[in-house]
Amino acid sequence: MPVGLIGRGIMKNILIAEDEKFISSVIKEIAEREGFNVSVVSTGNEAFTLIAANRDLYDCVILDLKLPGMNGECIIEHLDKLGSDTKIIVYSGLLDPETYARLNRFDMVISCHQKPTSMSIFESIFKTINEN
Repeated sequence: MPVGLIGRGIMKNILIAEDEKFISSVIKEIAEREGFNVSVVSTGNEAFTLIAANRDLYDCVILDLKLPGMNGECIIEHLDKLGSDTKIIVYSGLLDPETYARLNRFDMVISCHQKPTSMSIFESIFKTINEN
């Protein structure tokens, strides 16, 4: 994946792990408009394999919890055991209070958002990531 420049900084890489094609395409479009390199996968196994094999590549992962194969919570737990410092933004329809509490104990999870929500939340999130 090519690395480009945004202003004076290095272009950041985002992985979107989402099995709903419409949602992933909208998030991808927003991320690219904000200057990110974007990869998209639709299964948990693909997401975990890419993140684990490229530990320093992704600055942030947009992660659905209900993915075919390995689910999002399992991915987070495995990455935590590997000592990954990849930042995770959870975007899922499965955010009940118990799930939110479980996810909140992982430092890599920087925010959680319940589906459905306005896609404009991602514009704000990506701008914040780009500034850091």
